[in-house]
Amino acid sequence: MLFRSGGGSITGTASDITTILPAFSDVNVSDGFLPAIDVLREYGITSGCGAAPPMYCPSANITRGQMAVFVVRSVMGGDNFSFTTTPYFTDVPSTNAYFPWIQAMRDLNITAGCTTTRYCPDDSVTRDQMAVFVIRDRLGANTAFSVPQSPYFSDVPSSNSYFNWIQKMKQIGITAGCGQTTYCPNDPVTREQMAAFIMRGAFNQLLPANTPVVASISPATASPGQMVAVTVTGQNTNFANGVTHLNTGAGITVSNLNVSNATTLTAQLVIDVGAVLGPRSVTVLTGSEEATLPNGFLIQ
Repeated sequence: MLFRSGGGSITGTASDITTILPAFSDVNVSDGFLPAIDVLREYGITSGCGAAPPMYCPSANITRGQMAVFVVRSVMGGDNFSFTTTPYFTDVPSTNAYFPWIQAMRDLNITAGCTTTRYCPDDSVTRDQMAVFVIRDRLGANTAFSVPQSPYFSDVPSSNSYFNWIQKMKQIGITAGCGQTTYCPNDPVTREQMAAFIMRGAFNQLLPANTPVVASISPATASPGQMVAVTVTGQNTNFANGVTHLNTGAGITVSNLNVSNATTLTAQLVIDVGAVLGPRSVTVLTGSEEATLPNGFLIQ
């Protein structure tokens, strides 16, 4: 299995070993979510809900415990990550099967729990909660972002506490809602819906045609205290000098940005000495155009 260090597509070489995985027995070939489920499995985010025969349980509601695994794997590129060993939540002791991923969710500031002391690992995730998790996964938990203030959905007015995240889900193309004009914020998220949300939001896969994205940043790693010159490559973008801005998250200062053409720019990054180790998303803003490589740059 190939794991990527950031969002976008995994890469392969002539020396890679290919493993043929049997299809999930409970996902019909006519299921509209099949591409997302297949790619989710290919990226190593899930092995399904059963092994013999392989099953995915596409119509089952996803729990907050299961969701933590999906989200953390999509951010960290697998299960090789460190986490705080002292439990954050009274209902998730270290013996809980989802403990490492739930702890990492809190370490990454993707969630603060369902109350001040609890995580509610067995509760179903609702569509409004999922919007927060997916956008924080994509952009970074502490990244400020703007959204159109005219509601996309009739059931999510601007007074809704999840408004900004749901608006961003629609703006990027991660969801079109549950109906022509509705989002159904209080409905539970099924495992097949989760597959689509994760692949679009965290990997730039299966987004609407011509969606602007950042395809790569090179080099993609740096260390605290280091200065590095990077090249950022976009797809379906319109980079322009004097208009385009690069955001690589907290702990990184961007300077000397130069646009070579509509899909290529260079910049100098200075990594703060005290920068927190871990992945950073790379976002390029050109006017109202937003292109992102989720978790595509690593401070190590």
